[in-house]
Amino acid sequence: MAREDRDYAEYFYDMLSEYGVDVGDGLSDAEFKQLIRKQYKKVKDIAKGDLW
Repeated sequence: MAREDRDYAEYFYDMLSEYGVDVGDGLSDAEFKQLIRKQYKKVKDIAKGDLW
């Protein structure tokens, strides 16, 4: 993703750092994977519009 658009990659990394990793402590592997997919979808939805 960083090769395609650095802003989106940084946003996704920030999202993982703030919400994914900390929230994932109590989740099963399947639940964590679902969380990551949900966050990635949010980033892709932003890609349809303007990040800023």
